[in-house]
Order: sequence, then C-alpha cells, then structure tokens
Amino acid sequence: MTVDNLVLQFIDNLADRTHSVIFYEDLKHGRVIQNRYMKVGLLNGEKCVITTHEDDAELIEKEMADFGIDVKHHKKANLLQIVKIRDPREHPEGLVAGIEDLRRQLWTEPSTSSDIY
Repeated sequence: MTVDNLVLQFIDNLADRTHSVIFYEDLKHGRVIQNRYMKVGLLNGEKCVITTHEDDAELIEKEMADFGIDVKHHKKANLLQIVKIRDPREHPEGLVAGIEDLRRQLWTEPSTSSDIY
C-alpha cells in the first residue's frame, strides 16, 4: 500500500466531527487529500468550510465538482462554505496578529459573504 493509499484510507475512516489540518508539499497531492476529506464529511452530513487566501471560490468549486462532489447541492444545504481570507502573513502587525485576527473573524463574526477581511 502506498503512502497516498494509507492517507486516503485514514481519511475514509475518520470519526464523525473530526477536525484536521493538512500540510503538504505537492499541490496536486494536497488537493486530492483535501477533496477526499471534504467529500467524506459532506456525505456524512457534516458542515465543511474551506479557507483560502490564494484561489478563488470558483476554481475550488470546479476542482471539487471534477472530484465528484455535488457542490451546488451541499452549498444549498448550507453544508459547504468556501471563504476567501486575507493572508495572515500580510497583517500589518505581523503573523501572530494576523492569525489571531483571522481566528476572531472566523469564530466570532459569522460572515454572510464569501470573503472575510
């Protein structure tokens, strides 16, 4: 079994309501893992949020749809949200302040738009 298969098997067997942070070096590999994780969660009826400071929501939605995820259905069911965020490294007071600002916005200031600034 390859490392990729082990990772995908791990994702398929995660317990409900599991949170994860995934770090990867290869973008293509990371997208496969991300989409598999999101697909499993959405099919289990879990709310999934993707944050990005690089890609736009339409690109992410297309990649997810290409992976077999019914993006429109899950967004309509309020299970999927794609949020464009500012890069915390660009915060005028530094990275730590940028991360804290982002945390505060994501957890205490619910957004009705697809952008958080």
